[in-house]
Amino acid sequence: MLRRATLAVFALLIWGSAAQTEPFPAFYDVTDVASNDVLNIRVEPRAGSAIIGAFAADATGIEVVRLDETRRWARVRSGEQMGWASARFLAVVPRQGEGFDLGLSCFGTEPFWALSYTPFAPSVFTTIDGDANAFTMGSPQRAAGRLNTFGLSGPGADADLYGILERRECSDGMSDLEYGLTLNMLIRGQDTVIYSGCCSLGAE
Repeated sequence: MLRRATLAVFALLIWGSAAQTEPFPAFYDVTDVASNDVLNIRVEPRAGSAIIGAFAADATGIEVVRLDETRRWARVRSGEQMGWASARFLAVVPRQGEGFDLGLSCFGTEPFWALSYTPFAPSVFTTIDGDANAFTMGSPQRAAGRLNTFGLSGPGADADLYGILERRECSDGMSDLEYGLTLNMLIRGQDTVIYSGCCSLGAE
């Protein structure tokens, strides 16, 4: 009996550890929803809460920022607002690796800037003034001893880009949208400028 109890506790600890280190954000697909039905997006993580949007039964590539404390509801975007969808009807897209293979869409405010990052292809950085620079970067490299911190770097024609990407909640400071990635970035050319902002999965 003691051995069974010990094994049960050990299994629980392993599961709990895996749950805590589950990478977010990540892409999910709708699953087990009838073709003539939809997956509702609700204001709060509970059945019966007001509906603010919906995913089609065959919707794919939905970015889940995080789960609620019960792990039964997923935090998702509905237009220009955030909501909750039942995790029971969402299946994680397999073989995402670190989750950055499809690139990132990053941006910051004050000053306003945007970065469309695609691994091993030109990644375009633009500012509110319309200035644009292209940098060629590989995959983000995980920091030694850190699960959720990554380094980015790559050369451009007139400057070099160095960035620290972290899996942690991020806000644009101007809306209620939530992001699961934070990027702090240094661009070194004739001048050196540091930018800070948020990222979502998938290059635009």
